[in-house]
Amino acid sequence: MSIFLDLKSKLSKIKDPRVLNRSVYNLEQILVIVVLGIISGCDSFVEIECWANCKKKWLRKVVNLVGNVPSHDTLSRVMSLIEPCHFENAFISWVHKTRKILNKEMVLGIDGKCARGASVMVNPKVCKKLNLVSVFSTDDHLVLAQRRATSTGRPEVFSANELIDLINIRGMTIIGDAGIGTSSFIKKIVTKESDYFFPLKKKFKKNL
Repeated sequence: MSIFLDLKSKLSKIKDPRVLNRSVYNLEQILVIVVLGIISGCDSFVEIECWANCKKKWLRKVVNLVGNVPSHDTLSRVMSLIEPCHFENAFISWVHKTRKILNKEMVLGIDGKCARGASVMVNPKVCKKLNLVSVFSTDDHLVLAQRRATSTGRPEVFSANELIDLINIRGMTIIGDAGIGTSSFIKKIVTKESDYFFPLKKKFKKNL
């Protein structure tokens, strides 16, 4: 139960963007339900609502839920209002606190992929595919953080550098493909007291 209390504590620091005293559910309840629903395998707000209804008795103890669970429309609307970076920071902080409680070392995969069916409008006439770089816990099957690759040159490498600054990777093993495993990125991993495993392309060998 202490893990759930830590989750509530981290998420309670996020500012509620709604009108004060005009909401049925407090922000902490909604955020905890969303996080636990996603961890349980839900892929949409409709599925999270169904999951919460099945776990209603348990959720009354975890988040002091009174009455019905929030509808999928309420969950979606509230999540669209909060600042993504604040939610991301709170979630990452909780994950690392949980890892310390479990005394667990992680293998983290860093990789960039184009999101299927998604695009970003560069200007009114040009759209580009949405390319996301993710940090993935291979043991927990959990994405810890993401960044959109937007810079010129080697955007995935730039985003990967941002991500390992965001996450405390000390004592972990970082893995990825040869495109991300540049000499500068590997040096940064070493300075953060982490191990790494990257395949090596012949044309990049002279840079190491």
